[in-house]
Amino acid sequence: MSGATRQGLTARRIKPRVRIRADGWIRHVPSPFPFSPKMLVEVMLASGEVIGDHLSDYAGSYPDAWWRNQAPTGANNIRLYRIVGEPPR
Repeated sequence: MSGATRQGLTARRIKPRVRIRADGWIRHVPSPFPFSPKMLVEVMLASGEVIGDHLSDYAGSYPDAWWRNQAPTGANNIRLYRIVGEPPR
């Protein structure tokens, strides 16, 4: 494998491709959150409930099991997320 090909594969692993819907929601593929745990987000759970208040819900504040589709209550698994703020610098 050439250096350029290897570098391209590494770049894809670091920055996952996502499709942002017109309403700003991103479909979550069950895995650890694909960005900084300090990113401010809203999430939509499998139950349809939307949680997050635009000010204090860091991605890392939701249980890892919810991101991995392993919540004890399946209704708490995260299906969609919307980024509402950048992590502090």
